[in-house]
Amino acid sequence: MNITKYREDLHQIPEIGFNEYKTQEYILKIVKNYDCSIQTVKTGVLCFFNNNAKKTLAFRSDMDALKIEEKN
Repeated sequence: MNITKYREDLHQIPEIGFNEYKTQEYILKIVKNYDCSIQTVKTGVLCFFNNNAKKTLAFRSDMDALKIEEKN
């Protein structure tokens, strides 16, 4: 797992909200390597790890890009 590479890759495929099809495809390729159940909702991705655990931890992240030009 290389978190920095994931971030760099995702910055190369900016997509406006509810149109993150390439982003979803990229994320699905990654999470399919893990022992989890996967659901998709439009362009969202839900991953469930260890569904029988007594405690639950949720992680949420936005995947859409803003329609602005970056000034670096």
